[in-house]
Amino acid sequence: MTQRGLTLVELMIVLLILGLLAIAASPFTSGWINDARLAEGASVLEEAVGRAKAVAMRNSVRVTGDNPASMLCLSSDKTKIRLVAPTSATAAISCDTAPIWTGDISKIVTVKVDDLDWSCSCFNNKGLIIKPAACNTCSSKSTFQFFHTGEKREEHSYP
Repeated sequence: MTQRGLTLVELMIVLLILGLLAIAASPFTSGWINDARLAEGASVLEEAVGRAKAVAMRNSVRVTGDNPASMLCLSSDKTKIRLVAPTSATAAISCDTAPIWTGDISKIVTVKVDDLDWSCSCFNNKGLIIKPAACNTCSSKSTFQFFHTGEKREEHSYP
């Protein structure tokens, strides 16, 4: 008489081994997901900087000098990057201005400049990051650091 198939004990051992492998692999997959969200956040900021420079250089309201022709802002809940532009050459610009474009970033991604949380950047009519009086709380640097779970993962410069 030949035995065909597996006994219940053998099946339980196989399931136990598969379960242990799945548990061991889960930290790797969550790390991959976090890295993908971070890369997506960096990509959204890169697109935002490109759009902000384009709006600033287009300068449809004829802003002059070192007055901001566009501004990027991080929302208070840190999940949206907002692009705002002045409504006239003399109008004040702030993060409260109605956005002309928004991009979403994951809640786990933190954007910093010089180890400080980034909140905004202003661009003049030449597409350069500036720090005029209207943008006194904004960063004048073009190198951004991206973190997730408190650990620095990437750094990007947008000249």
